[in-house]
Amino acid sequence: MIDVYQISVIIFVVVIGALIYKDRKNIRREMGIFLIRRTQRGKNILIKTGERFPRFWKVIGTIGVIIGFHMSVTTLYLLGVTFLISLTAERAVPGTGVVVPSLSSSGGWGPGYFSIPFWYYIISIALLAFVHEFFHGIMAASEKGRIKSWGWALLLFIPIAFVELDEKQLLKKKIMTPLRVFSDGSFANLLLA
Repeated sequence: MIDVYQISVIIFVVVIGALIYKDRKNIRREMGIFLIRRTQRGKNILIKTGERFPRFWKVIGTIGVIIGFHMSVTTLYLLGVTFLISLTAERAVPGTGVVVPSLSSSGGWGPGYFSIPFWYYIISIALLAFVHEFFHGIMAASEKGRIKSWGWALLLFIPIAFVELDEKQLLKKKIMTPLRVFSDGSFANLLLA
């Protein structure tokens, strides 16, 4: 029996499908499974925000690099500990897994996955993707990097955001510049959390 929650999910998928169909001239399919919509609209906000306080953004970016390296090492350690625990446990224990949306209002877990309610999933992914890419763009602008475009994409119904940078130009700069730009998205997600 379909409940109100599942009806809301179906309505969401239908609305997204209708919006994609309406804007189909501007949407491209890439790598077979991604629907991508590039735009220049709003790019000036990224550039102005990044250029307005470049010292502030460099400090934030440097903090992001330091925390990013620390979190990478910590994550590898915790993955190793989780792996060892799963090898020695007498019964199944939750470990690492893919987070997937549940079509019901409750979540669960199984071997290799965790499910969370659909709306929690979609709202969280959309916020994280937007903030992540927005910070990449701000940091690139503060470092005088060229932003080609930005936009959104869908992997099935999973929202994705992106900032398309001139990576060749970025990699020609001092080592801290690309490190700041590339690490700042993850640091922004940590701040949002």
